[in-house]
Amino acid sequence: MFYGDYLTPQTTSLKDAFLRRGWQVEEVGSRQAPLVKVRRGAKFGCGDGRNPDLGPALFGSFWGVMATLTGGESLGAERAKIAIRDLGYQPTIHGDEHGEFACGFFEKWMHGKLPGVYQPNFNENELPHILDRVTRVRYRDKHQERELWLNPVSSTTIRPDTRRFRVDLWFGEALGIPRESLIDTSIIVVELLSQVRTAKIIVPA
Repeated sequence: MFYGDYLTPQTTSLKDAFLRRGWQVEEVGSRQAPLVKVRRGAKFGCGDGRNPDLGPALFGSFWGVMATLTGGESLGAERAKIAIRDLGYQPTIHGDEHGEFACGFFEKWMHGKLPGVYQPNFNENELPHILDRVTRVRYRDKHQERELWLNPVSSTTIRPDTRRFRVDLWFGEALGIPRESLIDTSIIVVELLSQVRTAKIIVPA
C-alpha cells in the first residue's frame, strides 16, 4: 500500500503525518471528545460530514473497503461485504441530490485520483451484482465540514455533525486495513474535496 508523504515508517505519530502536510492538529482526550457508542447492526457509512448514522465511518464506506483492502472488482466487492458483515455492520454506499453515486471518494476513485489503492475494475453492467445486499442511502444536508476527526476508540464514533469529517480508525484496523493506508487515503480525499486542513486526533484515556 501507498505510504506517500503522509504516515510513513519514519513518522512517529499520527500528528506528524498531518503536520508534515501543513495541517493544524489538536489532540483531544477521549473523555472530552464528542464520542458516541456504535450500535451493532448499524450502517457502516462514509466519513462525509453529512452522514447522519451512528455506525462506524470511513471515507467511501463500502467503496473504501474495496479500494484499500479487498480489490476493485466483483470478487473484491463480495469480500468487502463479508468483511463488513462479519464485524456486525451493514455495508452502504451513499448519494445526494446530485445522484445515487454522488460520493466524493467514489468519484475520485473512479477517475484514478487516489494513488496506492486498488483501482476500480468493473463496468456498469456489473453494478447490480456488486451492490447486491449493499444498502443505498442519500445524504440530504450541505457540506459544511471544517475539521477532520480521527477516532481510534473501539466501538465508538464521532457524534454526527455536518461540520466534521470523521474516520473511525479502529474499524478500519478491525477490517484489516493498515493504519498507514487509512491515514494516507483520508488526507488525500480531504485535500482533494475541501479546504479543510484541521485535524482533531482523539487520544484514548
